[in-house]
Amino acid sequence: MSPASDVYDSRSLIVLMPASLWKSNDANAVSSIHIDAGDGMGFRVLAPGQPLTVSYSTDGRKELIYRLNLSNGTILLSHSEIYVTDAAQYTQNTETIPMTASQAFDGQFAQGSIIIAYASQDRKLRNPLIVAEGFDPGHILKPELRFGLSTLEGFLADVRNDGQTVLKNILIDNPQYDIVYVDWKNGTDNIKRNAMLLKDVIREVNNRKAANGSSASNVIIGQSMGGLITRWTLKDMEDNGEVHQTRLFVSYDSPHQGANVPLGYLHLARHVQQLYTKTNAGFIQLFGGITPHRALTLTEAPAARQMLINYVTGSNQIDNTLHAQWQNELRAKGYPQGNGGVPLRKVAVSNGAQCATGQEAIPGGQLLDLNGKGNTRFLTDLAGIAFPWVYSSSAILFNQAPLLLGIVPGRNDIHLDVKVNATANGGGNRVYYGNVSYTKRVLWLVPVTVNITDRSHSAPSGQLPYDAYPGGFYSIPAPSLQAKSAFAKYKVTFSQVRSFNFVPTTSALDIGGGSVGLTQNDFQTKYIGSAPPAPPKGAPFNSFTTAFKDSRVNELHISINEKNGNWVAQEVMGSPEQAPNCTFLCSDVLIAGPSATCGSIIYLSVPSFGAGTSYAWSTGSGLSIVSGSGTNQVGVSAASGSYSTSSVSVVISNAACGSVTVTKAVNAVSRPSNVTSITGPNQDLCYDLTSHTFTITSVAGATSYEWAVDGSIVSRVQPGNTFQLSGRTLGLGSHTLRARAINECGTSSSWYTTEVHVISCGGTCRICEANVAIYPNPTAEMLEIEIGVDNTSEAEILATTSYELKLYNSQQRIVRQKEFKGRKMSLDVRQLPKGIYYLHVTDGRETISKHISIDR
Repeated sequence: MSPASDVYDSRSLIVLMPASLWKSNDANAVSSIHIDAGDGMGFRVLAPGQPLTVSYSTDGRKELIYRLNLSNGTILLSHSEIYVTDAAQYTQNTETIPMTASQAFDGQFAQGSIIIAYASQDRKLRNPLIVAEGFDPGHILKPELRFGLSTLEGFLADVRNDGQTVLKNILIDNPQYDIVYVDWKNGTDNIKRNAMLLKDVIREVNNRKAANGSSASNVIIGQSMGGLITRWTLKDMEDNGEVHQTRLFVSYDSPHQGANVPLGYLHLARHVQQLYTKTNAGFIQLFGGITPHRALTLTEAPAARQMLINYVTGSNQIDNTLHAQWQNELRAKGYPQGNGGVPLRKVAVSNGAQCATGQEAIPGGQLLDLNGKGNTRFLTDLAGIAFPWVYSSSAILFNQAPLLLGIVPGRNDIHLDVKVNATANGGGNRVYYGNVSYTKRVLWLVPVTVNITDRSHSAPSGQLPYDAYPGGFYSIPAPSLQAKSAFAKYKVTFSQVRSFNFVPTTSALDIGGGSVGLTQNDFQTKYIGSAPPAPPKGAPFNSFTTAFKDSRVNELHISINEKNGNWVAQEVMGSPEQAPNCTFLCSDVLIAGPSATCGSIIYLSVPSFGAGTSYAWSTGSGLSIVSGSGTNQVGVSAASGSYSTSSVSVVISNAACGSVTVTKAVNAVSRPSNVTSITGPNQDLCYDLTSHTFTITSVAGATSYEWAVDGSIVSRVQPGNTFQLSGRTLGLGSHTLRARAINECGTSSSWYTTEVHVISCGGTCRICEANVAIYPNPTAEMLEIEIGVDNTSEAEILATTSYELKLYNSQQRIVRQKEFKGRKMSLDVRQLPKGIYYLHVTDGRETISKHISIDR
């Protein structure tokens, strides 16, 4: 025995066993039936057709014990559990009114109820706040529940339990509004059909107001799909010249541009549905007489097809035709504006994080990894041998021929492997894999494996990663199951991301009104009510708010918390407050400005986050604030000649958001002093050594050093201030080394200069200094260059070698450049000004350098 439902929204119940349900082939053998309802009354007689009142003092889970007393003294017991909650604590002064739409849609009339929670004890409606519930599959999943899964009690419990002091006060503690909760009989029906019912609800409300002498305008809160129904209803009434008397429409996380369910989960549902159908298991029922087939086809409901961004058909194809058709109709319909002299204010709530934080689900990441294994025990294996009809009939019944292997002696294993992944950025990735295999261990030794089913599906290319975008999320539990007995054992483990984006922020705010294509950047934008986006990607609402209880966190779809609840309350009371800019809590807020003072005042700033936000600045040692304290921009200075590492911090605070501290490293430094020396080899550099190490004397406040060879800047070195030179790279002869210090304020005022001399320390050198003659020096007219003066043994090679001359002035600019072949050449310097010059001679392998003096 068990009750019709396992959840009841009252502590006072009537237990009734209808006489028509009492069936027995030996009724005389039963002397009585008793029930202990767990209410402290013990066992009481439960007579067919006779109601029994049960009352509980507390909410929670209750055990019911049924006792069948047989005439022979045998007692039979049965147990079940129910969960009760005291809905009366929220709805002590309510009235339920059945409603049927007066206008049909496609030949059918919508039905439902309004449950009115009156503000006054005289039970007269004067100041209405209409709540239009969202998508409610209760008539499919829990048909025994009169008002489905979404109820007035649930709405008020949400208001009561999440700390919205203002909203809770005006709706529950000191009620100022008559709450009219609209419950659809078919909460998954076509949105336009239920809109016809909402019209009649508004008419009923307006008639009751008038009868009670009230001229108050209506406030309507549309939760999720209820927001779409409300939008369509009000605009349709305006289009037909009917006054709806509504002053405020609150769209609460409503999918104006669609809702998202991951493609992988849609394919999983289809796979399970197809397996169910394939097994011919139509006799299997769920609670309340609901078949798995009916539950798994929930996405085929009209409202689901209208709202879902993606829909997977029975053949596992994506068909979004009905969604696109609905979006076109909704866009063409537009938004209500108000009529009858009452302007309509439209506001929206999104449960998406104001910081535009992504979901727990990441693009392409794993959403579900389900592994299951079950196997028969030894007794069952023997049963397969003794009773082969068990497996043969199962194979026929479930349309699975592999089960015929069960009649063979040995263990039977079933393996389940299911993987669901989020859609990757750009799509194209595998989003679903499902495999069920059957293994027969013949004679408990040899495994024979057969795939019962194996499916894999990928997201289309170009698909956006909706699962990961900011928005109101949907939460899924993740159980782990295992059990065993003498006949079988099984274990099922889940690794699961428990939430995914259900209504993107862009959809809840209807960014662009559905008329503008949105990019990835639009989905990841921070949407702030106090700084709304500009057209063409604006929001068609007078005001809106995104999640700012913790602006870095997405919230459960249509959840009411302290901050967004109080924001809605101010709107309801007619004293709207601009939703604060809480993005200073986001991790990407930085202090802009220089990272060093450099001996002057510098200006640092953070973005302005609007009214109600304060900025408390502080500095580390060596720094001080000279202007702008308390604003979002300050001036900072340091003592002259200071060289200290320091920082500047600002505490950004807002009463509605909280506070955060942002810090920037700011050094109290000046331009570095000059380098005073370069240390290196004490004697001339050997041409043939691969490297020679030089060290620049450290300079206080320097962060790096720059060095140059013969006027050309070669490199920078970090503190450690060493660098290496190769004799072959420099070439034979004299060279000039220079170095200067650098930090964030610039370079030292001048270079430090020194000279090095590269000589041949062994090996063959064709143009070593001893073998090159340059004369006259000084000169005023012609400069003569002779190669191989003392190397007559290589005269032939020297005579056919190509050489290059480069003459540099004191500013390290080339003033003469010439190529020649042979051992001698002349260089005309008559047009050059008086001064010191540097001549480089190279054969492509070796180079010498000479100081040349031109004197007039």
